Amino acid sequence: MQPRHLVARMPGRGNLRITIDGAYTYLNVGDFEHLVLGGLVDGDDRGLVTLPSALDWARAQGTERAMEFVLWVQDFLAGVDDEVLEQAHRMPSFLDAVTVRKAAALLDADPAISIGQTTLFEHMASIGWIERTGADAAWQLTPLARRFDWLTTRNVIVRRKHYRQVYVTPRGLAALQISLHGIAGPPAEPAPHPTLFD
Repeated sequence: MQPRHLVARMPGRGNLRITIDGAYTYLNVGDFEHLVLGGLVDGDDRGLVTLPSALDWARAQGTERAMEFVLWVQDFLAGVDDEVLEQAHRMPSFLDAVTVRKAAALLDADPAISIGQTTLFEHMASIGWIERTGADAAWQLTPLARRFDWLTTRNVIVRRKHYRQVYVTPRGLAALQISLHGIAGPPAEPAPHPTLFD
């Protein structure tokens, strides 16, 4: 799962950059020190500190300002649920992914897999990666596929209609090969077509 980056605004003090990576929460050191100690924000990125370490250090300061910070950050994080994390998620670029048709061709190169584009769409629906509301509706990514960065989308126009075309990421290709019981190594991207100068 991709780390989620949030920016929380402590009223009257400033911003705190927060990184949530699975079960671990980290605070930006410069932001954290400014909110606890005051003074000017120096703007440098001196890295991250774990939430428990930050809260222990703030409590050790023993000041009213530090305790206000501890209570505020705990209250803020208590309101961070799956919906907030989903909104903070940046989908992978389609530039690093392949169309479902190309993904099917790459997977089909595995001697243990025989699959085409239509069957791959059906397989992804059966394992909960995509869904649609009707036979004519476009495929939509499920939260599961977005959470693990297996799929992404690209805005396309077909017959003057906008829709989001499904793309399979490299991580998604590897997961699909496992789910289809492939035996070869990870699907390889084919060599680019030769250009005029090759």
